[in-house]
Amino acid sequence: MAFFFFDYTQMAATLDKEVRNAIQDINRDYNTSLTQDRSVGSSMNKFVPDYLIRKDGESFLIIEYKSQLSSLSESLFTKGLSEWGTYGILTDGKAFKVYGRKSCSEITECDDLKSAIKYLLTNAEEVKIPKDSNNLVCDFIISLANKHLKSKCLNNVKKLVEGWRKTSEQFFEIERESFVLTEEAEQSLFRALLGRANHQLCRFTSFRSLFRMLNNKKIYLNNIMNMNDKTEGAYFDNYASKSDTKNETFANKMEYFIMSCSDAKKVEDFDMWRLYGDDTKGCCMVFSHRKIDSSDFKIFPVNYAQKEGMHTEVDFINDLVTKKLAEGGKIVIKNLNEWKLFFKPYEYHNENEVRVLHGFGKDAVKFKEEYFMNEQYGIASKSLAYDFSDTPLKLEGIILGSGVPEKEANMAMLEELLRKCIKDKKIPVSCFDCKSYRA
Repeated sequence: MAFFFFDYTQMAATLDKEVRNAIQDINRDYNTSLTQDRSVGSSMNKFVPDYLIRKDGESFLIIEYKSQLSSLSESLFTKGLSEWGTYGILTDGKAFKVYGRKSCSEITECDDLKSAIKYLLTNAEEVKIPKDSNNLVCDFIISLANKHLKSKCLNNVKKLVEGWRKTSEQFFEIERESFVLTEEAEQSLFRALLGRANHQLCRFTSFRSLFRMLNNKKIYLNNIMNMNDKTEGAYFDNYASKSDTKNETFANKMEYFIMSCSDAKKVEDFDMWRLYGDDTKGCCMVFSHRKIDSSDFKIFPVNYAQKEGMHTEVDFINDLVTKKLAEGGKIVIKNLNEWKLFFKPYEYHNENEVRVLHGFGKDAVKFKEEYFMNEQYGIASKSLAYDFSDTPLKLEGIILGSGVPEKEANMAMLEELLRKCIKDKKIPVSCFDCKSYRA
């Protein structure tokens, strides 16, 4: 439990009194049996809320106080809420945000704690899925797809949704008035929109970065604040709201880490060597991607806006999560903030980027935080370092740029490093040949 106030003791006592009084009033008025557990201690591996409220002896609700509500605090709270499997109230003492148990998303906001708890007691019953809900949701998605999407993308979404319509498996859960897509349904929907990444990928980088990875036996994913695109983390929301400045929130940006790759056929793309291979003095790492125990990584092609600035896929998703079905209720995509990072402006379309993404809050894969200064952009930033075996990327080869100095000496040292780093496989090393270019 963490309170950022000068007088911690007084604040904690005030909060205890507020929670206790709210529970007493509710128990009297509603003839129920709410009990309060004051969370004690903390854990580095698990979110510990300030209060746990039990209903008839069973875990019902967690309450978390923050001195200031922000996108970062809300994100951390929802991730913690999923571990507890209860309803949640997040508050700064002024606003009382109520979160659903299944969706882990905000479902309403109340003026005080008592009203927030009463709301859950009144409305938080399990909702039976109406018989025709499946068709209602399918019809809604297809109507928006027909409105916004074109050609292959449209066909992919329609084929997917018609498959959902015919299956007996539920692809969403009802949380109050929301239709919450399952994790599998999310993946399938965005695979239909973004496409699949090819089996072999490549990553252009500097020679120095390559040696850093091999010497430390680590693969690095960098924070999105460190990218050359200043709209990273804000493009989707800015486009959807038709604003150039809205949602420029660095708190959100600090949660997500990516590695920018390309399809392996880009290894001979001269422009990629100049732009991202240190002006041909760098290298290109060739990977295949494989399934691992962790599902926290997302590997998908980036989707770009059209030349005239329209981004029909973003229009489709935005309508999907903001508009209500004819009978009421909205569709919820729990991991939407991550999926938003796979959409970029038209200016970058020639990169044909395949993005590897991992959220900082996801701890299924162990990683090490490292801080560094990006000299090129003058940005202090952070990266996450992973063991090669903990990522879906398997190193298959290294190509040195035509501008790498002292090739023979560097190749010999590189091969030695590779033998120590990748012990179970010999990694081939070759050179990109462009004799006409002066680096």
